[in-house]
Amino acid sequence: IMKNSFKFLALTIFLFFQNQNLQAQVFVGGDAAYFLTTIVNQNNYGFTDLDYEFTGNPTFGLSIGYAGFNKHHVQTGVKFLKLGQKYSSKLDNVNHSRNVELNYIMIPLSYKMVFGDTESNSYATRAFFSIGGYVALLNRAETTWSLDGKEVSLVDFHQSQNRNGDILGIAQLAGGSDLEDDKDHFESVDFGVTVSVGFRTFITDGLALNLEFLGGYGLGDMNAEDWRLKDSSGVYDASHNAFAGVQLGLHYYFGL
Repeated sequence: IMKNSFKFLALTIFLFFQNQNLQAQVFVGGDAAYFLTTIVNQNNYGFTDLDYEFTGNPTFGLSIGYAGFNKHHVQTGVKFLKLGQKYSSKLDNVNHSRNVELNYIMIPLSYKMVFGDTESNSYATRAFFSIGGYVALLNRAETTWSLDGKEVSLVDFHQSQNRNGDILGIAQLAGGSDLEDDKDHFESVDFGVTVSVGFRTFITDGLALNLEFLGGYGLGDMNAEDWRLKDSSGVYDASHNAFAGVQLGLHYYFGL
């Protein structure tokens, strides 16, 4: 469904450009960002909720797009996105820590509108707004469990202080101690929406610098079906990836 929606969005905007007889440019470039990341609704697998800690990660990517009169942009590309969350709480004088690291290959598709008269003064600094969506493929996952700074297995962590009432179910899912591949905790594909605001300025003929504040939210449940376990209060809420931060892009426009 999401893939078909992206195709429909791209086709609609392309036809709009064609009907308006707008001058078109193609642009390519690279992007670098630093995002604060989190997991909305902690996936604790029946254990006590832990406190969220600051979690930030860099991201890099390549972009390619199509612009009409340097004002209406359709942009896609690929990003190497690192998401996840760190947790830590002291429970009965024992420090419990958990670190979730998720590496995705993300394919975004967005529409961006540049404000102001870009036709008569293409090289002026202009503000812009963008909205879009993405599909992200899980490339690597690693979850680290620690008690008082010592790394332990998933099962040993959940046995701590008898805080998980379904330790037998956890042990069965984990194969007795720990998963061979932590990717098994999560869905292999995530999809979501993005929104950004920022500024664009040209530093040479055709070469534009973009500075934007970009955020994204995963719409699907990131937990694998077998690991959609109720929390310590007997309730299950779907977990979602989320990120927000600053992105810097350098794009070259052909035919400006």
